[in-house]
Amino acid sequence: MQEEPSKIEVTVDSIKDYANTQYELMLLKGSDKIAHLGSNALSFIPILLMTVLTAVMLSFGLAYYLNEKMMSPYCGFLVVGGVYFVIIFLILLMRKNMIAKPFRNLIIKELFKNKNKNL
Repeated sequence: MQEEPSKIEVTVDSIKDYANTQYELMLLKGSDKIAHLGSNALSFIPILLMTVLTAVMLSFGLAYYLNEKMMSPYCGFLVVGGVYFVIIFLILLMRKNMIAKPFRNLIIKELFKNKNKNL
């Protein structure tokens, strides 16, 4: 004759099953968040690439235009390069508030987006 498990054994087994289910759920939610963040980042790459190529073409056009107006073969390129240097310098000065903080907040918001819906 088989012994029936005691209530304590049943409770322990239920707790183990619950813990395993919670662990698997946590892994699935984490995987979903990572996949979502990764897909957003990858979808941003072509846009960034096209923006950079457009900026390069416009910069060359402006530099050649300024060369003609200044009647110099290189002054337009120096002016455009100087403008970019000033922009880069300003970005470096303000990078924490303008770039790092918004991106960090965006990632945090994305990670906890569904958390508020469950509460």
